[in-house]
Amino acid sequence: PIIGYKVRYFAAGASYADTNSTSTSYSLTGLTNNVWTYVAIAAITANGTGPLSQSSDMSTWPRGKPLASLGACPSNSGGGGGSGGSGGSSSGGGGGGSTPEPTPTPTPTPTPTSSASASGTPSPAPSAALDPIPNQVNSNIPASGVAQGSSVYLIDGAPAEVTVAPNAPRAATALEVTGPDFLMKLSGVGDDSDPLGLTPKNALILQSRQTAARSAVLGVRSAMLVKCVLREPLAISSGNGFMANSPVKMYILPATYIGTLTADDAGDYQGSLPIPAGVLAGSQTLQANGFAPSGAVRSLSLGIMVKRGRTVLTKSERANVFFDPMSPVISPEGKAKLDVLVKRATRNGVRTVAIGFVQETPTTSNDESLSTQRARNVAAYLRSRGLAGAYVVRGDGIAGPGATARRVNVTVSYQTGC
Repeated sequence: PIIGYKVRYFAAGASYADTNSTSTSYSLTGLTNNVWTYVAIAAITANGTGPLSQSSDMSTWPRGKPLASLGACPSNSGGGGGSGGSGGSSSGGGGGGSTPEPTPTPTPTPTPTSSASASGTPSPAPSAALDPIPNQVNSNIPASGVAQGSSVYLIDGAPAEVTVAPNAPRAATALEVTGPDFLMKLSGVGDDSDPLGLTPKNALILQSRQTAARSAVLGVRSAMLVKCVLREPLAISSGNGFMANSPVKMYILPATYIGTLTADDAGDYQGSLPIPAGVLAGSQTLQANGFAPSGAVRSLSLGIMVKRGRTVLTKSERANVFFDPMSPVISPEGKAKLDVLVKRATRNGVRTVAIGFVQETPTTSNDESLSTQRARNVAAYLRSRGLAGAYVVRGDGIAGPGATARRVNVTVSYQTGC
């Protein structure tokens, strides 16, 4: 698709000037009467600028002055680009042609004014100009994607040179891209809010949640019981040297849209964009497309690594800890069972419930206090072993006859993938 136009104009005998516009209408001001001006137009697409059209010849004259006084259109060879046409001479009456007036001395090239931007500052091209550019659109992008640690930089579809380097000699967290008239910085942040850094090949690392990943929130009412909180993985970028108030769009090729950041009045931008879920882990191509101040389309493609987002699951483990008659002391066998719980939970406990019981006996005066003390001792032991999270501890008195009633029922809910 056409994303803009190149306009070439020049007065007779003067040098030509080029300007780019995204508007379908264009005006020239400051023209001098009786001086021929030539205008040619070329279409701009994502692949570059097409050939110039045949020039259109025009002139102005004072209101009320006969058209016959306008000189014949001279050759446009002095301006270059496009072929001249025959101009508006006319024949007089009475058997002889009228003598054309001499062509005035060429005046300075008129200043153009685009209807889209009276100030002369290029207006942003249509947003379609910043659509992703895969191999099917431009063969400079490898069909298999840009290799990790490599880059492809295009200006209006043509390859150009840039420097891509880590932002630090050691423990780099970002890539810096430097061109003749612009600078970009890109980095990634994972679902734990920590920088993702670079691979050994200095490829940028981004992270994407897998679409089948479960929520990290345990099904309890209190938010205080949630241990793992997964943030959205982000792509962070900043830059300068772009067209004022223009968009910078980012994609994972061939067509996964990440988001848009917008340059300010000075052509600077910065911000963060969430990485869409479901991007396949492994080698991918990150592409950032924006406008240079001239209106040219900049396209930067980087070979990156995408890593899987964490999958956090909530699991439960149960155990029964038995006690000697009338005793709240945890036996060695009981401690061994509790140690197994802590090991399985890897200390990522979210909620632990300890409920104590006693055996039915003729004496019931201390049933509640003894069952509660047993539960408290179990909870204290688990805490001492490093099992985090919330605790629910209580004594429920008599559980029934027999030795198995002298126990504490323990349920530990914990999370994996933290």
